[in-house]
Amino acid sequence: HKGGWAVVCNELLAKLLKNKRVWPFQHAVDPKALKLGDYKKIVKKPMDLGTVGTKLESGAYKQLDTSGEHFYQDVVQTFDNALLYNHEGDEIWEHAASLKATFEELWAKMLQPIPAKVPGRPAAEVDAGKEPKPPKCALKEDSARTGKGKEAASFEIEGALALDPNHKGGWECEICDDGGQLILCDCCGRGWHAK
Repeated sequence: HKGGWAVVCNELLAKLLKNKRVWPFQHAVDPKALKLGDYKKIVKKPMDLGTVGTKLESGAYKQLDTSGEHFYQDVVQTFDNALLYNHEGDEIWEHAASLKATFEELWAKMLQPIPAKVPGRPAAEVDAGKEPKPPKCALKEDSARTGKGKEAASFEIEGALALDPNHKGGWECEICDDGGQLILCDCCGRGWHAK
């Protein structure tokens, strides 16, 4: 029976593998084929997401019933190796930096306890089964449906997003950078696909 951390780690890896920046990290680096003569001198512990996936499937992460720490270390090692070997600003370095930040953000969210009550919603509203109020950041796509003018909705959203230096500025998924139907955060306006 696989559950707990095994499920979390598989879901996180699947999200990373859907990102358009993941291509350099899907397989082990082949220093001979890529003519990287100094790779093994600089990168002491090679790791890639394909190896991480194989380790997940084979049960090599023995502690998944209590912790995903070894999985976490291997994923971070993958990106740290690329950051170490490549020059800052290079395409591979940029991909590694972006994916590492994305992964660490997702990991931190997995470690946060889930609140018993929905913040900002009175208990009476929850108990009565009423439709929850749309999040402020959902107003952009819902302005026509709710009857609010686009200007009012856009003003509320842009004000919140201006405070977030990590927001990409568009309505793209924080994981895969694609648009579409997203779940938007009430606080920062960031969006993610449901699956």
